[in-house]
Amino acid sequence: KFRISYLAFPADKYVDQAKIEDGQIHDYFEAHKDEFVPALKIDEKDKAGAEAPPAFDDLKDKIKSILTEAQAGDIAIKDAAAQYAKLQELMTKEGLSFALAAAKLGMKPEESPFFSRSEYIEGVGESDKIVEEISRLQPNAVSNVVETRSGAVIFKVLESKGIDEEKFKKDKEEFSKIALERKKAEAPLLECSVFTAR
Repeated sequence: KFRISYLAFPADKYVDQAKIEDGQIHDYFEAHKDEFVPALKIDEKDKAGAEAPPAFDDLKDKIKSILTEAQAGDIAIKDAAAQYAKLQELMTKEGLSFALAAAKLGMKPEESPFFSRSEYIEGVGESDKIVEEISRLQPNAVSNVVETRSGAVIFKVLESKGIDEEKFKKDKEEFSKIALERKKAEAPLLECSVFTAR
C-alpha cells in the first residue's frame, strides 16, 4: 500500500479552454458514423430491418461534448508537463522539496490515504497507472506526469507499507479452508453432471 503527495490536473478544469470548431465535429461524425448506428432490429418477417443512422444535427452536441472532453484532457496533460518542468527546475536548482517547489508555483499538493492497485483515489481516479509509476521510481523521486482517465497527476510517494505477514498467514489459512470446502461441495455435483451427460 502507498500514500502519496500529489498535484492533480483534472481535465474538467480545462473544459473552458477547449475550442471545438464545426469542421472538427463534422469530421468526427464522418469518421465515426458507424458508431452511431443503432443495433440491427430483427423483424419477424424479413429478419433484416436496420434503423437509419441518426442525422448529423441530432448528434452535433454529443460529438462536441466528446471532442471537448478529449481536448480538455490533452490541455490538462500539457499543463501538467509544463508544471512538471518548472517543479524539476526548482527542485534541482534551488534544492526545494516537492511541496515547497509546488508552493512556489502557487500549487498545494494533496495527500492521499493509503491505497493499492485498482483502488480509487479522490480527485485522481483509479490508481493502476500510479502504482505502475511507483514501481519505476527511485526512493524520494517525483513521478513523471501520469495520465489518468480524469486528466493527469504528478506525485511523490510519502509512505509505503508492505503486507502484514501475520494477517496474510491468517487470511491464507482461512481462504484455503473455504476453498477446500467449496471443492468438496462441488465434487458430488460434478459426478452427477457426468452421469447425466451420458
